Amino acid sequence: MNECSAEELDDLSKDATSGVKIMKTRIHVALLPNALGKQQEKVEEELKFRLFKYHRDFDGMLLHFQDVKVLNKKSGIRLDYNGFPHFDVKLKAYVFQPRRGIMVNCRVFQPHSRILDCRLFENIHVTINTKENEGEYGKDDCIRVQLTDVLHHHTRTKISANILSVISRSST
Repeated sequence: MNECSAEELDDLSKDATSGVKIMKTRIHVALLPNALGKQQEKVEEELKFRLFKYHRDFDGMLLHFQDVKVLNKKSGIRLDYNGFPHFDVKLKAYVFQPRRGIMVNCRVFQPHSRILDCRLFENIHVTINTKENEGEYGKDDCIRVQLTDVLHHHTRTKISANILSVISRSST
């Protein structure tokens, strides 16, 4: 599951503790000059680049988007002094807003002796420090965690969590 489905995200957004929100929003996008004449395609390309990365337009990490509409097709295109076109974009965005205390399910990507490298939505990195006698975890185990630290730096986000329970063990 590299890209989350809208149905899965709809279900998650109904749980207040999941951190998933659905937004109908407007954002402003500046693109390279080669976007002229193919605005829709280039805006969607830019949004795909933003998937699973923190962006202040959403105050979170974009998980999925749909209903993308470039608004200033008819009203004229604004170019900045370097010739980069600017567009206003309306879309429906599915966003993960990681906050301390949120409880989510993640998959163990790489277990180490004292640290579990996990993934949320198959792409967002989560680090879990384990205690010596906390148990063994294997690759692809599904675990329920509570986020303890969330640090954003530009598009990079560092998330740490504590284990609440094991949901399922991998078959390997």
